[in-house]
Amino acid sequence: MKQAGFPDIDQPAGNAAGLEAIGGENAAGRDHAADPNHSADPNHAAGGDVNHVLLDLCLRFGVMMLEVGAETSRVEDSINRILTAYGYLSPSAFAIPALVLVTFKDQEGQIYTSSYRVKSSGNNLDRLSSLNQLSRTLCEGEPKSPAFFHSELERIAATPNHSLPVVLAASVVISFAFVILFQGRPEDMLAAGIAAVFTRYVFILLSRAQVNSIFTHMFSSFIAGFVVELLFRLGLGSDPAVSTISVIMNLVPGMLLTNGIRETINGDFNSGMNKMAEALLISVVLAVGTGAALLLVRR
Repeated sequence: MKQAGFPDIDQPAGNAAGLEAIGGENAAGRDHAADPNHSADPNHAAGGDVNHVLLDLCLRFGVMMLEVGAETSRVEDSINRILTAYGYLSPSAFAIPALVLVTFKDQEGQIYTSSYRVKSSGNNLDRLSSLNQLSRTLCEGEPKSPAFFHSELERIAATPNHSLPVVLAASVVISFAFVILFQGRPEDMLAAGIAAVFTRYVFILLSRAQVNSIFTHMFSSFIAGFVVELLFRLGLGSDPAVSTISVIMNLVPGMLLTNGIRETINGDFNSGMNKMAEALLISVVLAVGTGAALLLVRR
């Protein structure tokens, strides 16, 4: 298959890097990516090319949803509803955590299909909420122009993430909460807070460097265990186990596991089992990373 491109939109780091084209052509062989002058920008679309534009926009929409943690059934349903709202026949979207595939027919019966591979994902509920609202907007009333669809995706993609101080502060607060839950002492809260800052900062650095998710979680948990044990040896903290567990809770893939269970119950066994397996593997490497830190410090 020939490669197909997303709309020509500058994406923040972490969005464009997470995509890899694996195909895109219509059944009659009129591959829009084969033309080097082709642009998916709706301002340049004319005639039948608008079908390719909307195909690319729906792919971009679906990939963005997967990247921010949406369940696959939501991605498929949203794309199908959007294509139906634009008047296309037999819309069919297929999504798994690593792939989005979109197929539809135009009014002349011409088939268009394309797919994209997703290589990275995470959690961003703000963007997910914005994408859900965009889906509702596109499906309400008269069909919106491709230019509107395009501009809204640009706006959502450009939405800034929370600043580093805010993320670090949230990690500290979460660690404090779990120390209280596990009945730790104030000195345990202080140790957990310090370790949480180091752990989250390392996790962010590795994520930005696009390091493998498994290694990122394992090394981050190693930092958590190492810092807590080091602080304990320096006299800060009364129960390093409580502090370590409280910090590790920042890394537990709760949303991933919840979505996996939900999709399995809904009958999406492929995606559900995929996500639950990933969540289980991450849980295992969290234990391995923490255990390695304990062995290193205590021997």
